[in-house]
Amino acid sequence: MNLNEDLRAVSQLSQEFVTLLKERQAEALDGWLKRAKACHVTELGSNVFGIRRDYAAVRAAFCPDAGVMAPRRGMSTGSNF
Repeated sequence: MNLNEDLRAVSQLSQEFVTLLKERQAEALDGWLKRAKACHVTELGSNVFGIRRDYAAVRAAFCPDAGVMAPRRGMSTGSNF
């Protein structure tokens, strides 16, 4: 790839990632990781490595309501607020 192709690929993959996150498309994350790794741009490879290292946390970011307790309403006994 030349520089223009690399920049285009990085731009496209970055926009795709943001869209996946905004639209909560967790099921598409693995495919995105494969495409990003296949791009062979060093910086994207570093991001792919980091995402895979923290995969559970990144995937949880796609589904913020999953496994999180709903916030309490009102004051609870012993609160300092």
